[in-house]
Amino acid sequence: MTKYEKPIPAEIAGTVSGEFPTRFAPRTGAERVQNLTDVFTELRADYDWIATEKVDGESTTFINDGGVLRVAGREWEFSAPASPAEATVPWKIAAEYSILDRLPVGYTVQGELYGAGVLAKNTLKEAGKKFLAFNLLRDGVFVPRSEWPAAIEEIGTPVLDLELPATVDEALAQVEGMKSALNPAVMAEGIVWHNTAGTRIPELQGRTGMKAINNKWLVKHS
Repeated sequence: MTKYEKPIPAEIAGTVSGEFPTRFAPRTGAERVQNLTDVFTELRADYDWIATEKVDGESTTFINDGGVLRVAGREWEFSAPASPAEATVPWKIAAEYSILDRLPVGYTVQGELYGAGVLAKNTLKEAGKKFLAFNLLRDGVFVPRSEWPAAIEEIGTPVLDLELPATVDEALAQVEGMKSALNPAVMAEGIVWHNTAGTRIPELQGRTGMKAINNKWLVKHS
């Protein structure tokens, strides 16, 4: 039996080496709370939760595979550049942030690449390009935020001093018009709620968190 490999689109041929390497981590994503009305109360009761700011950016994954750095977007793994001059933005960020030095062997860090020139709308009004981590995995297993190494924690998404509300409606009201912790002059996209144990939850398609999006932010940036 031959394993099917999705063909690489012509417009990105030469910049990617293959599909996202799911043996290290799942593709990023979080279910919106309004799609969880049937299980929200149960999820709130069964797990402890922490809130982090939802950063509007480009999903980026860095992997320390036996001492070799690998870099991926949401769907594809990026080819390593032949020289620093040929590096794409994710590879440049990896060098700027010394990701391979921060990330132990066997670990994968996932986060958002954001700022000027990353997306068409730079909603956080960041002049440069930055990376903030929201997931850390060791040998494919999620590492709870409380156990992150200091070198990764210092580039983590802001943790917010909030409690998960009792209902979906209250969770949406909580983020309505919320200001960003990264730039209080603008609105935040919302909140991502992570269970503190890093458990893959079946009701969340095996992911560890769910998100509440700021509706005023959606209206402004739609």
